[in-house]
Amino acid sequence: RVVAIEKSNFRCLADACSAFNKKGVVLGAYDGANPGEVKLTPIGTKFDEEMGGNLRELIKGSGIKKGVARVFCNVCKDFQAVAVAGLGPEGVGFNLLENLDMCKENIRVAAGSGVVALDDQGLGVIFVEAFCDAEAAAEGAILGAWKYQEFKNKEMQAIMPKVDLFGSDDRQEWDRGIVKGDAQNVARKIEETPGNIMTPTLFTQVVLDQLCACGIQVEARDRDWIEAKKMYGFLTVAKGSCEQPLFLQMNYCGGPPDDKPILLVGKGITFDTGGLCLKPCQNMSEFRADLAGAAVIVGVMKAVAKMALPCNVTGLIPLCENMPGGMAMKPGDIVTAVNGKTIRIED
Repeated sequence: RVVAIEKSNFRCLADACSAFNKKGVVLGAYDGANPGEVKLTPIGTKFDEEMGGNLRELIKGSGIKKGVARVFCNVCKDFQAVAVAGLGPEGVGFNLLENLDMCKENIRVAAGSGVVALDDQGLGVIFVEAFCDAEAAAEGAILGAWKYQEFKNKEMQAIMPKVDLFGSDDRQEWDRGIVKGDAQNVARKIEETPGNIMTPTLFTQVVLDQLCACGIQVEARDRDWIEAKKMYGFLTVAKGSCEQPLFLQMNYCGGPPDDKPILLVGKGITFDTGGLCLKPCQNMSEFRADLAGAAVIVGVMKAVAKMALPCNVTGLIPLCENMPGGMAMKPGDIVTAVNGKTIRIED
């Protein structure tokens, strides 16, 4: 029996097979003692020694710095290309102002930039060294490999590379990083989706698809419930749109039933025109991301469930559009919030 294959599908299949036959590896390099110098990580140094020291010579004067990756081809027979990614200075600590572990952050940035650089070379399998934190490396690698291409023709879609751990057996930490990166990509996908196909109702369906399978209880409350709770500030924003508002509550129970939950609240304006006080038309499409807070809550809830954290978490998301309809709120209007305080609409 002869099976007919469309040319575009055949080309995509051929491209995918070709990409996944090409392998690359991401190694790290710290800033050296002198300006312009770089020093390979221990895993990078070991790799270089096995290759005869060629990589050390190649990276001299290459301009590698934090967030920058340089690709070198034909360095060894096992990999078509090697990306050396800058980690910045060695031994950075915790940034109290940003509440951020800068060592982990630099690893995420380096892993992501390395994966992007090798992905641009058409490599379908990318190994990433653990640096000194396999979890952060995996998280950065997954973030770097992700692309939003839901509405591209199949023949125009890029091949999503596979990422894996190199030079370390810390598989458990690597897998935790994969979970964290995947959860962030869920949020990124929601934020990038056009407003007409990420309405409050469609957002709710995405939440059900993503979280119910993880054992999270999801409740969607309609306009009648919102009115009964006297959430008039929320309803006032929703008045200008024909899309019905919804209020989502997501419950994860990983701790004792009597423990108070950690409460997360995210803004879910699925599209924000500004109402009667229209925002500038240029770049208004970017306000599809006014639901970013809500998207992050969905990603966090999924990560918490996947990692089976021993705590209780509740997520709350008010969902609506802010549109310039005939019922839209007007500057100068006064509404009463759920706490009994009045709000005057300024713009």
